[in-house]
Amino acid sequence: MALLETAGGPASPSPSGRLQCDVWRPLRLPGVLVGDGRLGGISTTIAAQECLLLRGYDLAAIVLMDSGLANWKYLREHFGGRVPVIGLPPCSQPPEPSWDGIDEALQEWLHKTRQPMSELRGLLQQHHDNRVARLLELGPKAEAAIWWPTTQHGLVRSQDVQTIDARSGEHFHVLSSDGSGASSIEARYDGCASWWTQGVNKELQPRLTQALAYAAARYGHVMHPENAHEPAVACAEALLGGVGHGWADRVFFSADGSSAVEIALKMAFRAYMHDNPGSEECSLEVVGLTDGYHGDTLGCMDAVAPSVYNGPRQTPWYKGRGLFLCPARAALVRGKWRVNYDEHTSGEVHSLGEAPGLSREFDSLEDLFDRKRWSDDGDLATHYEHLIDGELDRYEAERGPGARLTACIVEPLVQGANCMQMVDPLFQSVLARRCRDRGMLLIFDEIFAGLWRLGTAAAWTRLGVMPDISCYAKLLTGGMVPLAATLASKRVFEAFLGPNKIDALLHGHSYSGYPIGCAVAVEALKLYTDAECRNSPACSEPCGRLVELWDEQLLKELSMHERVARVVALGTVVAAEIQPQAGQAAGYGSHEAKSVVMWLRRHGVYARPLGNVVYLMVTPTTHPSQSRQLLETLIRAI
Repeated sequence: MALLETAGGPASPSPSGRLQCDVWRPLRLPGVLVGDGRLGGISTTIAAQECLLLRGYDLAAIVLMDSGLANWKYLREHFGGRVPVIGLPPCSQPPEPSWDGIDEALQEWLHKTRQPMSELRGLLQQHHDNRVARLLELGPKAEAAIWWPTTQHGLVRSQDVQTIDARSGEHFHVLSSDGSGASSIEARYDGCASWWTQGVNKELQPRLTQALAYAAARYGHVMHPENAHEPAVACAEALLGGVGHGWADRVFFSADGSSAVEIALKMAFRAYMHDNPGSEECSLEVVGLTDGYHGDTLGCMDAVAPSVYNGPRQTPWYKGRGLFLCPARAALVRGKWRVNYDEHTSGEVHSLGEAPGLSREFDSLEDLFDRKRWSDDGDLATHYEHLIDGELDRYEAERGPGARLTACIVEPLVQGANCMQMVDPLFQSVLARRCRDRGMLLIFDEIFAGLWRLGTAAAWTRLGVMPDISCYAKLLTGGMVPLAATLASKRVFEAFLGPNKIDALLHGHSYSGYPIGCAVAVEALKLYTDAECRNSPACSEPCGRLVELWDEQLLKELSMHERVARVVALGTVVAAEIQPQAGQAAGYGSHEAKSVVMWLRRHGVYARPLGNVVYLMVTPTTHPSQSRQLLETLIRAI
């Protein structure tokens, strides 16, 4: 048994200035808290225990020396068996300073405490044994009781189930076996950013934890309609002043991204009907892109083109309600950023057809986003306009006056769920403008793309077009608790005003305006823009400035690999499409990337494939050196 003794209390500073409880937290060692048996010691001991509890420590025992006040008796009653409390007799002062070894007073104390010390050692051993036993049985219990999302249970092997003991910043702490039966806890980088929600490193994580704990203790939960509380108001103001700056007037809170998009669709339809009397009897439809994804609820499924997510075996009620265009896509291919046009056509999905001259090649990502290039390359923008207008005209003519294209809904820049497809920003910008010119509302689904995931506070700023409605979630609370927000313009909000309640937006969640989620979101938004939080953007408003976290030369090296078909790297995301072997299909159902993912897991990086695409994701506060290490590991894995 190895004992690590700290100096001072849990909140005493370390040489770096960070609190010791934060410095040692990544190890998550079981703790023995040495309490205080003196006057005021009860308060000191309880405060120290709560400090450790809020950071995820497990205490095997609390031990303290009695100073005649029997503090240990009160503490034992207070903790009620949750933490064992051991009281030790006082130790007399030595008669005089001596360097001749252990004095008589200490010898007597050691003799008296032999039994409780033996008890303490037993508690430590028991705590360790119980912890290992619990972890060893978690995997089998999960396989027997849990239905995992987007997982084919028929393909899951028991040895592939990862047992997570804890998380610290950007790392999981997982149960690992060396094959001989011996188990240990090891750190593994969370390359999925806990499915795209994680926002802070281990230095900043305590800030979110404290915000959460304070709001939980102060509010718990309170219902939202016609009520005001500080966290919700502060969160709404932060969003309106940040990603909503210059266009948004209101924030509608919900609990998840799919709900946020459902709300956005309801907002858009009402606003369109308000501005277009007589359209209430029409089929209200949307314009979107192929490979789009806006969530798993039925309304969101109908707002995208046919895909693996809404096929007959997944969503039998699916009915694509709109025009879904194949966009021009961008990727790093063989060392160059290339824009190419996808001519795929399927069902109600419409291709813009043969489009010679639509391909472009750039030396850098900045060249791809350069607005001056957009202006200078008028032929490409004009070509996009003609093609998009032609498809809109054709669709409206086919559908007739009984159908109306009411809104354009897109994921700005990168379509995450459908294999990390990057869209030419100029194409999306032209599409948004042409749809707005025809009276459609613009919905930007930034559930994945927003809040610095792709390098800017709001991904729409890279398109140069403001939305009427936008949706945010995932990074909103830094990966702590569920929360989503739908932002709307004044025009949209006023479409719901009237003398009757039935004209209001009748969409509600039990946890709408959740105080805990809002409080954590306020703190997370502060951290993303705090100049002292390294690597975060320098501006608190959308500034269009990309945060570069991936080394350009390494990206080009990755793109040159013979197994790599394309690379996408933007903000906190890097993705590589693995070239399928002869006769093997690409796409979400492919297993081509599994061998790469399993290699990464064995070498300290947790990843999960999207078909034949393997991706890694960091946080907006990740140090570039960590990103470089991950990218080097990915290259070795491939």
